[in-house]
Amino acid sequence: VGVGMGYNDKLMEQLADKGNGTCSYIDTVDEAKRIFCTGLTSTLQTVARDAKIQVHFDKKTVYRHRLVGYENRKMAAKDFRNDKKDAGEVGAGHSVTALYELMLTPYALRERTANVSLATVRVRFKDPVKERVTEYQEEVTTENYHREYAKAPARFRLSATVCRFAEVLRDRDGSEGKLLRQLEDDSWKLSFELADDKDVKEFAQIVKKVRRNLALNENRSQMKGAAD
Repeated sequence: VGVGMGYNDKLMEQLADKGNGTCSYIDTVDEAKRIFCTGLTSTLQTVARDAKIQVHFDKKTVYRHRLVGYENRKMAAKDFRNDKKDAGEVGAGHSVTALYELMLTPYALRERTANVSLATVRVRFKDPVKERVTEYQEEVTTENYHREYAKAPARFRLSATVCRFAEVLRDRDGSEGKLLRQLEDDSWKLSFELADDKDVKEFAQIVKKVRRNLALNENRSQMKGAAD
C-alpha cells in the first residue's frame, strides 16, 4: 500500500507480482476505508491461485488482435498448462477484465447474422487449499458481438471507457482534449446508469479533473508563449 507523492507504481506492481499479492495507492480517506475496511477480506482471502487465461482466436474470423494492458503478464502459449509456472492470484469478490482490440475478416463481417466462432477462451487455476487444478473452456462467437456500442452492456462500456482513458493519457500527442471531453460525457452517463457503484462516479470525477487540468496547462503554455 502506497501513499504520498513518491509512489512508484512500477516497483509496487513488481513487488505484488513476486509476492502473489496486490498493490494499492491511497490518496483519500475514502480510499483508505475501502482498502482496509470494506475490501480487506476480499483482498486477503484467495479463491484461485496461479490463475491463467488463454485466448485462441479463429484465423478465419479474426484478422488481427491486440491485448490492451497486461502486457507484462504475458507468458508463452506452451506454458498455459505448465502448473509450475507462477501466475496471478484472485481474491474473493475480485474480477479480472482483459480487453482485446480486434479486426475482423471480411468473412466474419459477412456472417454477422450467423453464429460463427471468434475465439476459444480457457481459464485454468488451482484451488488454494486442495491444490487441485481446474480448467474451463468457453467459445466466443459473433452472437456475443455488440453491433452498436451504445446498446452494449453498461459494464462492457465502462471497461472500454476506462481503457480508452488510460491510453489517451499514455499516448498524449496534443489531440487528447476532444477525446477527453467525449470520455467525460461517457463516464458521467455511466455513473448514472451504474448509480449503485461509487467507483464509477469517482472515475467520472477523475476524468473531469484531468481534462480541466490539461486544458488549464495548455492555456498557460499558450499565454507564456505569447508573452515570450
